[in-house]
Amino acid sequence: MTSRPARLESPLFQNAPHDKLKGLVLGPGPAGRCDDAKVGIGVPHWDATAQHWKLWYYCRDQAFSAQAPPSLGSGSIAMATSTDGITWQRTTGLMRGGAILEPSLDADDFDSLHVGLTDVKLHNDRYHMWTFGGNFGTAETKIGNLPGLRLRSGLVVSDDGLAWTRVRGPAEGGAMANIPDGSLYCSWPNALHTDGKIYLYTSRTDVNFSRWDTLIFTSCDGAKTWSAGQPIQWLDQSPGYDGAGELTRSIMPNPLPTGHRWLMAYTALDGSAQRLHRRSIALAVSDDALSWRRLYDKPVFEIEDETAWDGGGVAAPHLRRVGDEWRLYYYGFPKAQFDNALPKGVGLAVTKSADLRGFVRFSEG
Repeated sequence: MTSRPARLESPLFQNAPHDKLKGLVLGPGPAGRCDDAKVGIGVPHWDATAQHWKLWYYCRDQAFSAQAPPSLGSGSIAMATSTDGITWQRTTGLMRGGAILEPSLDADDFDSLHVGLTDVKLHNDRYHMWTFGGNFGTAETKIGNLPGLRLRSGLVVSDDGLAWTRVRGPAEGGAMANIPDGSLYCSWPNALHTDGKIYLYTSRTDVNFSRWDTLIFTSCDGAKTWSAGQPIQWLDQSPGYDGAGELTRSIMPNPLPTGHRWLMAYTALDGSAQRLHRRSIALAVSDDALSWRRLYDKPVFEIEDETAWDGGGVAAPHLRRVGDEWRLYYYGFPKAQFDNALPKGVGLAVTKSADLRGFVRFSEG
């Protein structure tokens, strides 16, 4: 099988070796677009009315503010469409460089420096995009005193997936929740709309980036008010691949015959000295959306080649059933030493296994 040509149009990566791009389905775009430098997390959605796929993703262009955290790809949010969920056409939005959402113009807002997204849900016939962002306030961390790292979570809504309106939350800067004491951020949100509630899953870490944990907030009034955040509860012991915590996740009705209501695919951070903070993708199940049990003793998807475009980590999973196969859309990024030669972007892995194991990076046969 030969790897399908990646959607990689940025002049920064035209010399990237083709054999190192396996699984990449959307990389940085052409010069002058909002995504010509970096592409981050992508969230796919099948639009049954339009009979095509939508993909919302965050991105950064070469002219984006140098004050934004360099390790992140967040800046603006863009959109692409596809008939098959594999080959994507970039949509030209109404904002700079074709973006559909930019940082807030109000400097006091939580996302006035950069903005990204982690989840999109169609709820009550409206798209709910769960975003994160940072403003020009600084945070003292082990990598320096930097602006934009006090990340908070937010919400924007849309009727068509293209034009978005911010929903101001009750927390600082219009965010949905405040950053807990002792934490650097409360960010990377994912939502579950069920039983008349919104369950909002967010990630937190300390200024030393020692481990990551999930805080869950709930709202019964459509995101106007939120309960105090409570830590995710694990009903079993970590097998090690997530010994440093979990960072991003997505939750869906459980399609597996485990007897549990919910399935979570999540980014696991290894806690071992040899693989510290190495990212992989694992699965867990729950009945109440608050307490979880790991499904397998190994991740279902991992780094395959440390010299490839996703050799630095695989993260931010979104599972979709298409015909007789399961698709795993994910965010991949290269190891630091390849950062100038290989892109970050949206990847795709597939499996026909009924138990959601055996994912392989997409290639065209």
